[in-house]
Amino acid sequence: MNTNERWWTVVPNSVRFIDDIAAVLKGGSSVIYSISENCEWKDTLRDIIKAKIFSGVDKTHEISGRSIGDRTPGEYLMESFVKKELRSKYRTSIGYEKFLTDKEDETSLLHSFIYLVDLSDEQTHDWVTFIENYNKLHKSKIEKCRFIIETKTNLKSKYSGIRLFKRGDYLHNYDITILCMMTISSNKIHNIFRNYATELATLCSNNDPEFAAELITSSDMLIKDTNSLINNIISNSIRSNMESFTFTDDLDRKIWEAQLKVFFPLIERFRLYLIEKYKYNIHLDSSVTNLKGEEIRSEYDIELATLKWLCNNNDLYMNSGDYNDLIFFKECRNNLAHLKYLPYVLLATQNPKNAKMRNNSELA
Repeated sequence: MNTNERWWTVVPNSVRFIDDIAAVLKGGSSVIYSISENCEWKDTLRDIIKAKIFSGVDKTHEISGRSIGDRTPGEYLMESFVKKELRSKYRTSIGYEKFLTDKEDETSLLHSFIYLVDLSDEQTHDWVTFIENYNKLHKSKIEKCRFIIETKTNLKSKYSGIRLFKRGDYLHNYDITILCMMTISSNKIHNIFRNYATELATLCSNNDPEFAAELITSSDMLIKDTNSLINNIISNSIRSNMESFTFTDDLDRKIWEAQLKVFFPLIERFRLYLIEKYKYNIHLDSSVTNLKGEEIRSEYDIELATLKWLCNNNDLYMNSGDYNDLIFFKECRNNLAHLKYLPYVLLATQNPKNAKMRNNSELA
């Protein structure tokens, strides 16, 4: 499955967004759904909406703002859906909305779905006003023509006979995380690096699913050389709307944030592992203090630096493997605590036996 299809058909909140639109339309009301200027995979969204709503429906029409031109909604509908003989009976004093509702069974509007896309702000407001008036005059709730408006225009929240759905009310950063998790789930990398790649792609995406998809599909390079990958995407990839990707955030900060969320808990888990393993060999006295110079009264309050000091002072014996890992994790903790991210060569080497962060992620 392509990432764009996965986003709109599998990610739960995306599915809910489309399902809610479909339910309202099938219930007899019209719908406006609001998206951003750079809405992700807009054509895929339209295709899925049409497949879900128009399946088995004979009279469906997708109409663009360009094809409407400068005609009013009433003028366009009269010209496109009403035969010439019936149009001749129209009088300005009647108004398009009333004429079309009174004569709808003589037009091709009956039981139709009209899908309006790529409207200007002015066209959007004109069509919303027309549909409101049309709904107020229409006697039937089900047989009337139903309208779907896709818009980027900022609109109020309530309209007569029209439900407004905002993409931003449904989809958030954690939905991008879900997309990344699904995309990377089959990659043959350790869970800890899979989690790190997911977190890093989400943070660097700046709430853009398309950018996150570009990042996570190159997860190996994302982990090893994030900066080069981002530069490559900006130089060689384009969004579904044919515009370029951009990235203006502090990349070092994003990498640090991702590592803090994913790796810092592993460091703490390793600290507790050492304390549980060696606590009966640790003898606390007034000489064992924390960084503030305060006496440590419980083994569980001992930090990695203090454990290393005890080992170096011959007050604690630790096997060489644990001691080497202690040095490694102490360095990792110090870097993260001082807002420095860990270079990939520190996290994992080509030799699996030396991949400490990976191996120690499984410590209980």
